[in-house]
Order: sequence, then structure tokens, then C-alpha cells
Amino acid sequence: MNSDYRASDTVFLDIKTIVLEHGGLMATIDQLNNVIGCDESAANVRLGEFASSVYQHFQYEERIMEMAMYPLRDIHTNEHNRLMEAVVGATKSRINPRQPITRISENLRTIFGVHADFYDKVFVEYLKKKFSC
Repeated sequence: MNSDYRASDTVFLDIKTIVLEHGGLMATIDQLNNVIGCDESAANVRLGEFASSVYQHFQYEERIMEMAMYPLRDIHTNEHNRLMEAVVGATKSRINPRQPITRISENLRTIFGVHADFYDKVFVEYLKKKFSC
């Protein structure tokens, strides 16, 4: 165990941050529907902002996994990589629109929902159990 991580007593705050960020990412996915009827550049900007937020969130989670010596880190990180590919794919399909934005946001909501409900739930439970939160 990384003693600095345990000594910092930030585990509870990290769990709270992860949960709040998940809610924010899901809300952003829902807000993508608001760009229907906007020009292409508005939709592309919103998707780019979403991709940046997702990337930053994954980096944050992966730092915590490393500090907490999470045994399923490689599996979880591979899932992050798969999700980033989906986000990049959604961005590219919107730049050359073949799919309506509602379909893109529905797809993203589904894959992120599955990720949060399984991979992230297991990770948060690990943190709670390991650090008695």
C-alpha cells in the first residue's frame, strides 16, 4: 500500500469525487441532446469538451488506482481505453455526421452506464473495504 495515500486520509474525498464526476459525465452526455439543431461546430465543440472531461476523469481514477495498489487496475485501465475509443469514434462520426446526436448520446450513456455500474462500483467498494470508509 502506498503509505502517502493512506496517510493523506483523502480516500473518502476521492470516492466522493469519483461519484460526483460520474454524475457530471452522465449529465454532459444528456446535454449533448441540446445541440440538436445547432450548427455542426457547436456539436463538435461540445463533444470535444466531453472527450477532454472523460480523459481527465480517467487519469484521476487511474492515479488513485495506482496509489491504492488496486489489483484490477490493468483490467479497469483497459476498459478506460475502450471507452476513450468510443468517445473518439463518436466525435469522428459527428464531424462527418452519419449518426444523429441523439443516437451518439444514447450509445455513450449506455456504455458509460455499464462501466460505472460495474467497473467503477467494484473499484469504489475496494477502496471502501481496504481503507474502511
